[in-house]
Amino acid sequence: MWNCPQCKCEREATKQIIITRAPQFLVVHFKRFAHAGKTDSWKKIHTPVNFPLHGLNMESYMVPPSNKQRDTSLAAEEHPDPAVTPPFLYDAYAVMRHLGTSGNGGHYISLVRDAARGCWRKFDDDRVADFDPNKLKSDQRLQNEQAYLVFYGRQVAR
Repeated sequence: MWNCPQCKCEREATKQIIITRAPQFLVVHFKRFAHAGKTDSWKKIHTPVNFPLHGLNMESYMVPPSNKQRDTSLAAEEHPDPAVTPPFLYDAYAVMRHLGTSGNGGHYISLVRDAARGCWRKFDDDRVADFDPNKLKSDQRLQNEQAYLVFYGRQVAR
């Protein structure tokens, strides 16, 4: 339910995100904390989120090009604007995890794909370790209840 600021009534509503230009890099932030009522504390939301590591397709969130944009892009076919040219596919290159039970504290770990070495790396304070996400146990997958931020890079159009 949503509180309408004009009539002050609760209404059924949907939230929609539309992107007009696809960025080269996309950061997805999962809502992991909820205000815990009358105190100043924040409670951790432990809901697992299943997100793709490869091929996140953002096409359904893109504004379809207008006729004028289509005519302009046809005229500029030699140098099309990549921000409005499909495909709009993204691959994850990093996941930030939050460990803890509240937003007032906790610990953060970074999991980063090292393209030069062809592996993923885990950064936990001064500890660094390589890992293969395909060989992780189900409770250690990148897509778990600790995922807080996911960093995506746009695939190069072929």
